Amino acid sequence: MTKPILISGALVLAIATVIGWSFELQLLEETVGGYQLLFKGALIGGAVGALIGFVLAVKEKKIIAKFQSFASSLLLFTLLAALLAHWSNRSLTNDEFSVEEMSVKQVTATWKDRGLSRQELSSPPDGYYIFVETDEGTIRLLREGSAPPDIGPSRTIQVQKQEGYWGYPLYSISPELN
Repeated sequence: MTKPILISGALVLAIATVIGWSFELQLLEETVGGYQLLFKGALIGGAVGALIGFVLAVKEKKIIAKFQSFASSLLLFTLLAALLAHWSNRSLTNDEFSVEEMSVKQVTATWKDRGLSRQELSSPPDGYYIFVETDEGTIRLLREGSAPPDIGPSRTIQVQKQEGYWGYPLYSISPELN
């Protein structure tokens, strides 16, 4: 009776992980060092998943069942821990932030549709990607709306910086510009 419960629980957890990643991926660009955070989270999740997978695999009799238990635990916990690492860095912060002037490297128009026709390309964009230079490197921020951002002759823009829970800073465009 415990095997169907484990399989159902793993399936629900896998679906929740996929749904969580679908919301979290678009926010990954706003975290400086986010890929390093994901790597560390995945490494910890992989270790936990390997341990749980090993314990589950020892209980199985057939070699294919052992492999399935180990591999699914390893993969599921790796993806889930990376997701939780980024989500907690972004969500468990205090509401304090600082507004900084940052130099703009590039501004690029963007449209939401994947397959653009010539007619859609001549229509106003749905937003702008603004590439700004931070102390940690260049990041890409999204400003939604068809009006281009007012960069000005100084080529700077006001950006909000917030310290993440795990120490990885989060950047966003100041609300005055939206």
